[in-house]
Amino acid sequence: MVRSIPLSSTTRNAWKSAGAMFARRERNAMQVQGIANGRPIINLGGSTMNIEGSWNNAPVIAPLLTPAASRDKLGSLMPSNEWLGEGYYWLKGQGRGGANKEKVYVSTAYSHNELMVRANWMNGDVQQNIVGTEYRVVTVGTKVVQVTQRVDTSGQREYRWVGVRSAPTQVREIAKDAARMLGDDKIIIGWDVILSDGESQTAGILEGNSCPGVNEATASRILDAVEGVRYAV
Repeated sequence: MVRSIPLSSTTRNAWKSAGAMFARRERNAMQVQGIANGRPIINLGGSTMNIEGSWNNAPVIAPLLTPAASRDKLGSLMPSNEWLGEGYYWLKGQGRGGANKEKVYVSTAYSHNELMVRANWMNGDVQQNIVGTEYRVVTVGTKVVQVTQRVDTSGQREYRWVGVRSAPTQVREIAKDAARMLGDDKIIIGWDVILSDGESQTAGILEGNSCPGVNEATASRILDAVEGVRYAV
């Protein structure tokens, strides 16, 4: 049983094709529990649903709802927000699908401080720009169920299937570490992970999404993992 924020028709249909049932957003906790009738309850992105035993319970996913909260909870796994010299930095505000994100060239410590002030004003975050390959890693609890690689084509963001076992070890492990830091086994998160170019190939968490876009195959893997069966490593 799924209760969610508004979804794209593609994502909603993927969940339905995988076998999920949806409860209307206006349903309260008691109504959702009654409709679920003992089946697992999954909250996708909603900040108000607080049902004991549900997946992505609102208090658990709260650190992912703003960039500032993510920095407080996951800062040790994220690209630095400190002044590291002249170069590009990201100013990240709240928003989905790349909204409210700005790549800024910063030439002085004073300019970096101004960027931090802007981030604090918008409950956002500043991140050092990392040149590398970006992945989306979907975890259920601390298990990885799917990995895709971001590919930008003609200005459009797309994700190419990689698979769990074929993904770089650093990418899988940092997603697991981030999931552990949320402190609850019943979480379903899509992690945006950057793997830097060069010999060191350091991985970092860019952000976590408690309502990741999915296709039918990924939704099926998530539901299987929720039920305690296959597809998780």
